Amino acid sequence: MNALTQFYHKRKALIIFAALFLVLMLLAELVLQFYSLERIFEQAPVAARVSFFAIIVIEVIIAPIPGGLIGYLGAVHFGFWHAWAILYSANVVGTVIVFFLARKLGRRFLEQSTSATERERYDALLHKNPWVLYAVYAVPVLPIDVISILAGVSKIPAKRFIPIATLGLITYTGIIAALGAFFGDFIPFVENLTLAAAGLIIFGSAYVLWKWKKKEKI
Repeated sequence: MNALTQFYHKRKALIIFAALFLVLMLLAELVLQFYSLERIFEQAPVAARVSFFAIIVIEVIIAPIPGGLIGYLGAVHFGFWHAWAILYSANVVGTVIVFFLARKLGRRFLEQSTSATERERYDALLHKNPWVLYAVYAVPVLPIDVISILAGVSKIPAKRFIPIATLGLITYTGIIAALGAFFGDFIPFVENLTLAAAGLIIFGSAYVLWKWKKKEKI
């Protein structure tokens, strides 16, 4: 029964996510009838890059939100070098914040930010293969936000974790920036996707914060 319930909730969440993304894509099309995203970036380059930095930090801290697409799209708009610098610094800041939040709040933060399946899978992976920690932060395959939370509630010292994550994120963010910068021209509706992805970050952040606050009251 539990397995069926979990399958139902996952399927329901996927449908809601797809519907929300479609609505945001349509809203983005309406917005783009009056404003060009690229023109806004050209007129306010600093504000655009600061916003990109902030979105990446938020995405890293709030684990349920996927960030690969955000980084990829950022590289499409800002180019490889600018996107890489922003992606790297934002991921380092977000990762350090997540690590210390998990260390301070402990299991409560872990349970509110990750699913039981994720915790069991990655916790076992790190315990059996401690060396894999660097690989996780060096290659964009596994969700680093979940790993950062698990590391935060583990016994690994900050002076060991932070250098490993900081070093690994150089290639992690470089790969994402390179993919976006060199293959971005092949993406259709890139401005729509950018606005929709930013919208998902905003809605996802609001939902997660509401959920945390609701659990605190119980």
